[in-house]
Amino acid sequence: MSVRKDVDPHTADIIYCLNPACRAVFQLSGYIAVRCQDCGGFFTNVEPDWNAGLSQPVTLAVIACSKQKSGIGGEIPAHRRYTGPLFRAQLAYARTVLGLADDDIYVASAKLGLVGISDLIPDYNLALHQLSVGQRRTWGWRVALGLRGRNPRRVYWLAGKLYREWISYWLPGVEIALPVTGLGYARQVQWYKQALLAALDGP
Repeated sequence: MSVRKDVDPHTADIIYCLNPACRAVFQLSGYIAVRCQDCGGFFTNVEPDWNAGLSQPVTLAVIACSKQKSGIGGEIPAHRRYTGPLFRAQLAYARTVLGLADDDIYVASAKLGLVGISDLIPDYNLALHQLSVGQRRTWGWRVALGLRGRNPRRVYWLAGKLYREWISYWLPGVEIALPVTGLGYARQVQWYKQALLAALDGP
């Protein structure tokens, strides 16, 4: 494994090449790229388990975080922390209509980046629009790196336009599916609820 830019093995702020023949490691600071400059392989910020080999391509969903949050102190699972109507509707849609397991559903968090819905997270107050364009670009890159580590073939992006503006750029070759676009908050909630009801009613 080649280590570039004086990588500190004790820091989590590093990226990994997914090419098993390369396995290069780079520090994130001051280095933004989609592909490895050594071999052209894709990057991830999740350390690959080379003994287990790369996972089979999967379908994932990314849902929006919520301004409305549980005020419970300490850390609780993300699916309990976020309480907004749109978050609840999108989570139900991903689970029931898309048929995805909880391990394949993520939240796009302005503060925490890519969060699994069972991950334990604290309460916080930060929205993506509060970040600069450069900060949002870096945020999108980090989120895409986390998704890349799952080897996705398709990502259902349920979070808003601002949250996805850099995602497709950083995930070349991955299908970004947009079930609904161009609707306001209330109409999105209604759309997801109607889709859920239709799925539960069956043919």
